[in-house]
Amino acid sequence: ADLVAGPIRGSLVTPGVLAVGAPWSSDPSSGVSRSVEATLPPPWTGPNRAQVEVYLPPGYDTDTTRRYPVVYSVPYNRQTWDRGMDFTTTMDGLIASGDLPPMIVVFASSAGGPYVDPECSDSRDGREWFDRYVAKTLVPWADATFRTIATPAARTVMGSSRGGYCAVSLITHHPDLFSNAISLSGYFIAGLPSSETIGADLVFGQDPAYERTQSPMLRVDGIAVALRRRLFVVMEADPAGHVFGNQMLEFAQVLDQAGVPEALFPTRLGHSWNGARAILPLALRLVAARQVSLGVFGASG
Repeated sequence: ADLVAGPIRGSLVTPGVLAVGAPWSSDPSSGVSRSVEATLPPPWTGPNRAQVEVYLPPGYDTDTTRRYPVVYSVPYNRQTWDRGMDFTTTMDGLIASGDLPPMIVVFASSAGGPYVDPECSDSRDGREWFDRYVAKTLVPWADATFRTIATPAARTVMGSSRGGYCAVSLITHHPDLFSNAISLSGYFIAGLPSSETIGADLVFGQDPAYERTQSPMLRVDGIAVALRRRLFVVMEADPAGHVFGNQMLEFAQVLDQAGVPEALFPTRLGHSWNGARAILPLALRLVAARQVSLGVFGASG
């Protein structure tokens, strides 16, 4: 009842994609997940370090030869996701049941820098460089520290609300690093004023020209044609226009015209964690099915 008509799959997403084999389902991981906390050099001026928390799935400590796909969650910490949608318990259950493959989730918080809402971007004034930090510091650190499958197809970036913007911003800036993005109740235009993005234009120096260079809606055409079909964007929003829902439909058209595969989940859940709770498991399953078709899990053992 919460879905309007979804999922509405884009024209470039193969019908029946969920019917592909799930090589992990016959041997689901056992055990419990655990969390690792770390601090990294900050992507901003000032004394505060960057806080990172990593979800290691059930089975990570028992099968020491296995490698895992990675989801990068920005810009909120794991506690925010646990409060919003009981993330850790939900993931443990989905992995234990074989509904999802075991995966590593890296939570990268943007809290601590000079901007309240940095949009996961490199600021116009040079005081914050979160986008560059994710690409040049966070991903290499995760690959060097954990047993990741270190390929673009095995990497997903996801987020809710502001994080939904961050996810598509990062994949359009770094299509050679991330192949998948999940945007939950997100938006796609930089610096857009609304009740949910107070001060979001400050990181861009309130410079319309710079905002245009950062807007995912306007960046898709700049992605190399050879990379476009390798990408996959999953979106959830309330299409009634609640805050950002109408932008999802517009961005889907941009992706379709550019030849980027996408999947839409229109809901009646407004701008809330309810959308993430309802859609994230299926969004991750869609990404995993696509990864199966690309041979990602052949690199996991």
